[in-house]
Amino acid sequence: MFRRVISTYIIIISFCMGDNGANTNLLNNDLLAFNSFIGKKFIGNIKSKVGNKFVTETVFWESALKGDAVRATHMFNDDEVLGETLIMFDQLENDISCWYFSSGGISRKSKFLNKTDEIIFLEDVSRNGNSITKIRTTYKPNKNSSYQKLTQYLINNVWTKGENVLYEVF
Repeated sequence: MFRRVISTYIIIISFCMGDNGANTNLLNNDLLAFNSFIGKKFIGNIKSKVGNKFVTETVFWESALKGDAVRATHMFNDDEVLGETLIMFDQLENDISCWYFSSGGISRKSKFLNKTDEIIFLEDVSRNGNSITKIRTTYKPNKNSSYQKLTQYLINNVWTKGENVLYEVF
């Protein structure tokens, strides 16, 4: 009798706390570097390469695939372009990888490099036909629930100064 009561309670608690999207802070140990982003929406203003205009990017970070992945949804200029990022263990690479897809037809894969206080992705673009061979994107979480995103380009074996964008909680 006691076992039935305990089993019933466990089933009820499991049902109430199931993977329904509300419990977004559960991530696989390999992905804990992203925990400070999970469940939050950020907004950043990126200086356009054309004129003095800004592109507004809104990013929502969430746990996906029962904590085995991180998903980021990107919206540029209020739905002008949409993108999705999926970060998870890559069996072929035997490491964490990042895949990005956009409604503008862009798809790319990056390798994850983790440092203690930074998240770094490295993308090989050597087949693009120009002088840029790699793109390095660094995320630096700040204490005030914001983060800096620094994008640099490897040109002739020299890293450029790059673009630096502040993303704040929205």
